[in-house]
Amino acid sequence: MTTLAANKPRAYEGGDRNSLPVIASDILYEGTAAGAVDASGHLRPLVAGDRFAGFAEEKADNSAGAAAAIRGRLVESGKIQLAVTGAVITDVGQPVYATDDDTLNLSPVGGSFVGFVHRFISAGVVVVAFDALNYQDPWAAYTVREAIAANKTLDIEDNGKLFVVTADAVIITLPAVATPTNCTILNGGAFGTQAVNISPAAL
Repeated sequence: MTTLAANKPRAYEGGDRNSLPVIASDILYEGTAAGAVDASGHLRPLVAGDRFAGFAEEKADNSAGAAAAIRGRLVESGKIQLAVTGAVITDVGQPVYATDDDTLNLSPVGGSFVGFVHRFISAGVVVVAFDALNYQDPWAAYTVREAIAANKTLDIEDNGKLFVVTADAVIITLPAVATPTNCTILNGGAFGTQAVNISPAAL
Protein backbone atom coordinates (compact mmCIF):
# COMPACT_ATOMS: atom_id res chain seq x y z
CA MET A 1 0.00 0.00 0.00
CA THR A 2 1.37 3.39 -0.99
CA THR A 3 -0.18 6.77 -0.27
CA LEU A 4 -0.71 9.10 -3.19
CA ALA A 5 2.30 11.17 -4.24
CA ALA A 6 0.57 13.06 -7.04
CA ASN A 7 -2.87 14.38 -7.88
CA LYS A 8 -5.35 11.69 -8.95
CA PRO A 9 -8.47 13.23 -10.47
CA ARG A 10 -11.60 11.20 -9.68
CA ALA A 11 -14.92 10.90 -11.48
CA TYR A 12 -17.58 12.24 -9.08
CA GLU A 13 -21.34 12.28 -9.44
CA GLY A 14 -22.79 15.22 -7.47
CA GLY A 15 -22.05 15.57 -3.77
CA ASP A 16 -21.50 18.06 -0.93
CA ARG A 17 -18.29 19.99 -0.19
CA ASN A 18 -16.52 20.87 3.05
CA SER A 19 -13.13 22.18 4.18
CA LEU A 20 -11.20 21.11 7.27
CA PRO A 21 -7.76 21.94 8.70
CA VAL A 22 -4.83 19.79 7.55
CA ILE A 23 -2.38 18.01 9.86
CA ALA A 24 1.16 19.42 10.12
CA SER A 25 3.85 18.42 7.62
CA ASP A 26 1.70 16.49 5.18
CA ILE A 27 0.05 16.79 1.77
CA LEU A 28 -3.45 15.92 0.65
CA TYR A 29 -3.29 15.25 -3.08
CA GLU A 30 -6.37 15.60 -5.25
CA GLY A 31 -8.32 12.34 -5.07
CA THR A 32 -6.88 11.31 -1.71
CA ALA A 33 -9.24 9.51 0.64
CA ALA A 34 -8.90 11.78 3.68
CA GLY A 35 -9.06 10.66 7.28
CA ALA A 36 -9.77 12.78 10.33
CA VAL A 37 -7.39 12.34 13.28
CA ASP A 38 -9.62 11.56 16.26
CA ALA A 39 -7.49 13.44 18.78
CA SER A 40 -7.37 16.72 16.83
CA GLY A 41 -9.88 16.64 13.98
CA HIS A 42 -7.13 17.47 11.47
CA LEU A 43 -7.14 15.91 8.01
CA ARG A 44 -4.45 13.61 6.70
CA PRO A 45 -4.14 10.99 3.96
CA LEU A 46 -6.32 8.25 5.41
CA VAL A 47 -4.65 5.71 7.67
CA ALA A 48 -6.57 2.51 8.47
CA GLY A 49 -8.73 3.18 11.51
CA ASP A 50 -9.22 6.89 10.80
CA ARG A 51 -12.72 8.27 10.47
CA PHE A 52 -13.26 8.74 6.73
CA ALA A 53 -13.88 12.45 6.02
CA GLY A 54 -14.24 12.52 2.22
CA PHE A 55 -12.08 12.79 -0.88
CA ALA A 56 -9.71 15.71 -1.44
CA GLU A 57 -11.10 17.87 -4.26
CA GLU A 58 -7.78 19.62 -4.82
CA LYS A 59 -4.20 19.45 -3.58
CA ALA A 60 -3.59 20.86 -0.08
CA ASP A 61 0.16 21.13 0.56
CA ASN A 62 0.93 21.62 4.24
CA SER A 63 4.30 19.86 4.05
CA ALA A 64 6.08 22.87 5.58
CA GLY A 65 3.25 24.12 7.77
CA ALA A 66 1.98 23.72 11.31
CA ALA A 67 -1.24 21.89 12.04
CA ALA A 68 -4.24 23.82 10.67
CA ALA A 69 -2.03 26.27 8.74
CA ILE A 70 -4.15 25.47 5.69
CA ARG A 71 -7.48 23.80 5.03
CA GLY A 72 -8.24 20.90 2.72
CA ARG A 73 -11.26 21.08 0.44
CA LEU A 74 -13.26 17.84 0.45
CA VAL A 75 -16.06 16.17 -1.42
CA GLU A 76 -17.77 14.67 1.62
CA SER A 77 -20.72 12.96 -0.06
CA GLY A 78 -21.77 11.78 -3.48
CA LYS A 79 -20.72 8.99 -5.81
CA ILE A 80 -17.21 8.28 -7.05
CA GLN A 81 -15.61 5.78 -9.40
CA LEU A 82 -12.88 3.81 -7.61
CA ALA A 83 -10.68 0.77 -7.94
CA VAL A 84 -11.89 -1.63 -5.24
CA THR A 85 -9.91 -4.85 -4.88
CA GLY A 86 -12.01 -7.94 -5.55
CA ALA A 87 -15.18 -6.10 -6.57
CA VAL A 88 -17.44 -8.05 -8.94
CA ILE A 89 -20.85 -7.47 -10.51
CA THR A 90 -22.73 -9.06 -7.59
CA ASP A 91 -21.21 -6.66 -5.02
CA VAL A 92 -23.72 -3.81 -5.50
CA GLY A 93 -24.77 -2.72 -1.99
CA GLN A 94 -21.66 -4.11 -0.28
CA PRO A 95 -19.74 -1.86 2.15
CA VAL A 96 -16.34 -0.53 1.02
CA TYR A 97 -13.31 0.01 3.28
CA ALA A 98 -10.01 1.87 2.85
CA THR A 99 -6.72 0.65 4.30
CA ASP A 100 -4.93 3.81 3.18
CA ASP A 101 -5.71 6.86 1.06
CA ASP A 102 -5.78 4.95 -2.24
CA THR A 103 -6.33 1.26 -1.38
CA LEU A 104 -9.92 0.07 -1.09
CA ASN A 105 -11.52 -3.34 -0.67
CA LEU A 106 -14.65 -5.05 0.64
CA SER A 107 -13.28 -6.42 3.91
CA PRO A 108 -14.23 -4.82 7.23
CA VAL A 109 -11.01 -6.17 8.77
CA GLY A 110 -8.32 -3.52 9.26
CA GLY A 111 -9.88 -0.70 7.26
CA SER A 112 -11.96 2.47 7.55
CA PHE A 113 -15.54 2.45 6.28
CA VAL A 114 -16.03 4.63 3.18
CA GLY A 115 -19.41 3.83 1.63
CA PHE A 116 -21.32 1.27 -0.44
CA VAL A 117 -20.94 -0.16 -3.94
CA HIS A 118 -23.50 1.68 -6.05
CA ARG A 119 -22.74 0.45 -9.55
CA PHE A 120 -20.43 -2.09 -11.18
CA ILE A 121 -18.17 -0.79 -13.97
CA SER A 122 -15.71 -3.62 -14.59
CA ALA A 123 -13.79 -6.21 -12.57
CA GLY A 124 -12.28 -4.32 -9.62
CA VAL A 125 -13.81 -0.96 -10.65
CA VAL A 126 -17.08 0.32 -9.19
CA VAL A 127 -18.97 3.49 -8.39
CA VAL A 128 -19.10 3.98 -4.62
CA ALA A 129 -21.81 6.00 -2.88
CA PHE A 130 -20.33 7.80 0.15
CA ASP A 131 -21.49 10.24 2.82
CA ALA A 132 -18.87 10.93 5.46
CA LEU A 133 -21.35 12.48 7.90
CA ASN A 134 -24.33 10.18 7.56
CA TYR A 135 -23.42 6.71 6.31
CA GLN A 136 -22.71 4.17 9.04
CA ASP A 137 -20.47 1.12 8.88
CA PRO A 138 -22.85 -1.88 9.03
CA TRP A 139 -20.25 -3.71 11.12
CA ALA A 140 -19.56 -0.80 13.50
CA ALA A 141 -20.81 -2.75 16.52
CA TYR A 142 -17.81 -5.08 16.24
CA THR A 143 -14.65 -3.54 17.64
CA VAL A 144 -12.74 -6.79 17.13
CA ARG A 145 -12.70 -8.02 13.52
CA GLU A 146 -10.62 -10.98 12.46
CA ALA A 147 -9.89 -12.57 9.08
CA ILE A 148 -9.93 -16.38 9.00
CA ALA A 149 -8.14 -18.30 6.23
CA ALA A 150 -7.83 -21.68 8.01
CA ASN A 151 -9.98 -23.94 10.17
CA LYS A 152 -10.80 -22.47 13.59
CA THR A 153 -12.45 -23.66 16.79
CA LEU A 154 -14.28 -20.95 18.67
CA ASP A 155 -13.98 -20.46 22.43
CA ILE A 156 -15.23 -18.10 25.14
CA GLU A 157 -12.70 -15.42 24.12
CA ASP A 158 -14.41 -15.11 20.74
CA ASN A 159 -17.53 -13.51 22.22
CA GLY A 160 -18.47 -10.29 20.43
CA LYS A 161 -16.09 -10.74 17.49
CA LEU A 162 -16.71 -10.48 13.75
CA PHE A 163 -14.97 -13.23 11.76
CA VAL A 164 -14.49 -12.73 8.01
CA VAL A 165 -13.72 -16.00 6.24
CA THR A 166 -11.30 -15.36 3.37
CA ALA A 167 -10.63 -18.88 2.02
CA ASP A 168 -12.74 -21.67 0.55
CA ALA A 169 -13.91 -24.69 2.58
CA VAL A 170 -12.82 -23.30 5.96
CA ILE A 171 -14.46 -25.12 8.87
CA ILE A 172 -15.54 -23.11 11.91
CA THR A 173 -16.12 -25.41 14.88
CA LEU A 174 -18.50 -24.20 17.55
CA PRO A 175 -17.49 -24.50 21.20
CA ALA A 176 -18.97 -27.01 23.61
CA VAL A 177 -22.58 -26.35 24.60
CA ALA A 178 -21.50 -25.15 28.04
CA THR A 179 -19.33 -22.41 26.49
CA PRO A 180 -21.58 -19.62 25.22
CA THR A 181 -20.15 -17.74 22.26
CA ASN A 182 -21.98 -14.87 20.59
CA CYS A 183 -20.16 -13.85 17.42
CA THR A 184 -20.80 -13.25 13.72
CA ILE A 185 -19.26 -15.24 10.88
CA LEU A 186 -19.14 -13.48 7.49
CA ASN A 187 -18.30 -15.08 4.16
CA GLY A 188 -15.65 -12.74 2.74
CA GLY A 189 -15.50 -14.28 -0.73
CA ALA A 190 -17.16 -13.08 -3.91
CA PHE A 191 -20.66 -14.45 -4.50
CA GLY A 192 -20.59 -18.21 -5.12
CA THR A 193 -16.81 -18.56 -4.90
CA GLN A 194 -16.24 -20.06 -1.47
CA ALA A 195 -18.03 -22.22 1.08
CA VAL A 196 -18.08 -21.65 4.81
CA ASN A 197 -18.70 -24.71 6.97
CA ILE A 198 -19.92 -24.38 10.56
CA SER A 199 -19.60 -27.54 12.61
CA PRO A 200 -20.86 -28.38 16.12
CA ALA A 201 -18.30 -29.47 18.68
CA ALA A 202 -17.78 -33.22 18.90
CA LEU A 203 -19.53 -34.79 21.88
